[in-house]
Amino acid sequence: MTRDSKQNAARNADLLGRVDDALRRLGSQLDEKVTPALRCGEYSLMRLLSEGAIAEVYLGLAIDPSLTPREVAIKLLKPGVQGEEFLKRFERERAILAALDHPGIVRILGAGLHETGLPWFAMPFELGAPCTDVADAQRLDLRSRLALFACICDAVAAAHDAGVVHRDLKPANVLLVERHGELTPSIIDFGIARAVDAPHAGLTPVGIAHRLGTRDYMPPEQWKFGIGACEANGDVFSLGMLLGVLAAGTIPRKSPSAESLSAESPGGRRRRNPPPPPPSPSAETLAALASRAPEAANEIVRRRRERSVDALRTALEPVDRVILRACAPKDERPQDARALARLVREYCGV
Repeated sequence: MTRDSKQNAARNADLLGRVDDALRRLGSQLDEKVTPALRCGEYSLMRLLSEGAIAEVYLGLAIDPSLTPREVAIKLLKPGVQGEEFLKRFERERAILAALDHPGIVRILGAGLHETGLPWFAMPFELGAPCTDVADAQRLDLRSRLALFACICDAVAAAHDAGVVHRDLKPANVLLVERHGELTPSIIDFGIARAVDAPHAGLTPVGIAHRLGTRDYMPPEQWKFGIGACEANGDVFSLGMLLGVLAAGTIPRKSPSAESLSAESPGGRRRRNPPPPPPSPSAETLAALASRAPEAANEIVRRRRERSVDALRTALEPVDRVILRACAPKDERPQDARALARLVREYCGV
């Protein structure tokens, strides 16, 4: 090695040494300042999984390697979220989940307060996705989808048996996860759930008039009177809407005309946020889609392994009987998800 080469090597070694020292100092500062902010109790927060209006969900890893499971999902109230109602809603969800015990409903593994004073709770971390996305990705036929829907109803029925109404059932809150080689439902996000019977009474004021929930899946009484008007058969309505999307790929609601929207508003002006249109048989909504977007309708048919749009519409006839019963006027619906599950198995033979 020449003299110049030796000098260059020495300079490089000195530069690398200084970089290493800087990284060690930075690591020390991170350990002191950042690590505590990334811990909730016995868990370290690894990465953000999802973010909602008032909370964030992180992948958490148990610090103690002997803890099982090591990977969890941590739901943490977002920094900056203020107001007694938000805190009550977060605590309500934790209390409800802690009281529910069913394999189809996400369960609580632990809870506490972050050092910043923000509440958190831990749940099992499972690789799941919205039920409609999983069913489409795996190209499940109609019968398999109906069997899964009956299992979803069973899980919601466990909540109803415990006196809990979810009030925001939709594909994003009804996941499918693979356990022991089988797809099983996992109901999540009880953030606006209502506890109507002991031991949960008092967690949700009945008179709350907030129009919370998801418009496409919302029963009329929830839209008109707010979440305080919801009972178990409000979840039945939402499940009926979910069944339409899972089975037929479309929301089973009539397409509102411009005239009807204008007529609902004084002065003939269209409402900025009109109420959801009334329910419709899924076979009709599929036919309407086929007329305006035939390729989209054909893709729905392919994902259900049917021969044609007409063949799928025929197969949907018993499904529509369930949907129209579930989405009937409030006093005419099945009283809860258990009654709806019986209806699905009776009408659809699953």
